[in-house]
Amino acid sequence: ISIATPAAVTEHPMTPAPGEPSTGGQHGSTPVPDVILKGTKLRAGPLGTVALGLSCPAGESSCTGTVTVRATVALGARAKTKEKGRHVSLITLALGRFAISGGRAKTVVLRLTSRARALLAHTGMLRAYATIVAHDQAGATHVTRVAVTLRAH
Repeated sequence: ISIATPAAVTEHPMTPAPGEPSTGGQHGSTPVPDVILKGTKLRAGPLGTVALGLSCPAGESSCTGTVTVRATVALGARAKTKEKGRHVSLITLALGRFAISGGRAKTVVLRLTSRARALLAHTGMLRAYATIVAHDQAGATHVTRVAVTLRAH
């Protein structure tokens, strides 16, 4: 599977939500690239794209990395039964790269795989996980895993 480059990226100034610290991803006194996913309810577009809002903490100069959306699904004839030994598989729905300036937010548009588009067309909705692996210029790495719901258009 190849990593898709975002089809469209929109950058916005990041403002903390009420009650959020304005220092972003600082743990102790050292900032880390704690990229935040804005929203967990995702909608696939008619062309098989999904937009994710990502933000980089203000304490960072920049955050770069990858985002992967995966789901565990039941497959095969056994999946239609209530058998204990049903076959489940972890499939990648979409993945891509991002680069965000510190204190900014971007909308990253990912393209769903053909398998994901077919599965979503059949089910209408998938529960999945978005895994964000972010790096900063100092070499620090932060991994975030967020449960998301993906719906067909």
